[in-house]
Amino acid sequence: MNTRFITLFFVSLVSAEAQLTVEKAAIAQTAIQVGDTRTPVFSVKVTGTSSDYFIQSFRFDLGSSPTIYTKVFNTMYLVDQSGVTIALSELSSSTIIQEGSNYFLTLGTPNYLVSPDVAKFFTLQADVYMSIKAEDLGFREIKLVPYGVYAVDINGVEPSYSNAFWITQNLVITGQAIPEPSTWTVFVGIVALSIVVARRKVRAL
Repeated sequence: MNTRFITLFFVSLVSAEAQLTVEKAAIAQTAIQVGDTRTPVFSVKVTGTSSDYFIQSFRFDLGSSPTIYTKVFNTMYLVDQSGVTIALSELSSSTIIQEGSNYFLTLGTPNYLVSPDVAKFFTLQADVYMSIKAEDLGFREIKLVPYGVYAVDINGVEPSYSNAFWITQNLVITGQAIPEPSTWTVFVGIVALSIVVARRKVRAL
């Protein structure tokens, strides 16, 4: 077998190799309002080649501050392009995993079918807390980790990935913040209550 034939044979095998491609997709807007429900916060396009693939899970990096799930987002949903919710999670210390300094969310999607050369779009939606303090508003970042879309083929074999890197979506949380409580107002209320009680005692006498 000459060198030229070996080279052509190798190229043929590589071109037929099954791959999964994950790309960032657009969301309607990146300004997220306090009190929003099921608002899109992240979206990706997934395409497979040469085989059917069954997606098992998506893994997201929610950043280094726990306030993203304790004070900003309370529930997240993974929705396909037909609008069907294929996974959801109420965010808490039992569903969010801390690794190092960052917090991660994994959403299971057992055996979600992606046929070869047919693009599928997946959107991460979130419910936003109705009340958020001013210090928790502003810039937030959600990332799909490298190899964050875990899939296997019909034989249970994981594909190669044509672009395994972080996919990042920047967001801005906006809206009316919770007003800081007024110590003076509370104090005046206590004084007024004391006066009313004192008057009632005098009348009783």
